[in-house]
Amino acid sequence: MTADPQAPISDFTEMTDGRLRGPMAAFLRALLAGTLAGGLPMLVFSLPLASAALEGGLETWAFALMPIWITAIITLAAMLIIGLSLTAVLHRFSRECWHTYTACGVIFGAAIPFLTLLIMDGSWESGLFFAAPGALAGTACGFVWGRWRRAVAAAKTPSDHPTNPYHDMIY
Repeated sequence: MTADPQAPISDFTEMTDGRLRGPMAAFLRALLAGTLAGGLPMLVFSLPLASAALEGGLETWAFALMPIWITAIITLAAMLIIGLSLTAVLHRFSRECWHTYTACGVIFGAAIPFLTLLIMDGSWESGLFFAAPGALAGTACGFVWGRWRRAVAAAKTPSDHPTNPYHDMIY
């Protein structure tokens, strides 16, 4: 033992180094699920257009994969602004459930493109057309994120394993 209270007791850490690994991995899984669910159906339109309009090369692939990139950007922004705020509110009021996340994903996923195109273009027809892939993206994000949040809540419940008394004395 040393007189310095900041000196480590042992070489073993009491906290895991991967505290952010779980939430970041779940966030990226939800982002990937939402991007693919919302962007892949739009590839049905962009792939034939790209092959017919362009001669080939990098421009063709960039145009063909544009729905994936646009969906990824919108999904990321919605997850950061709406999804994490919703998580904080639901966690605060102990109302976290994958059903709630999925339902909010459907609602916000459809509302974002619909309202954006309604405001920008003034036509509700194009808004309805893009509301469907938005709803798919929101559903996938909400489902994946909600299931992970349920697993986190289940892991925080008291287990039947006895605690380590030496750990409890230190902390």
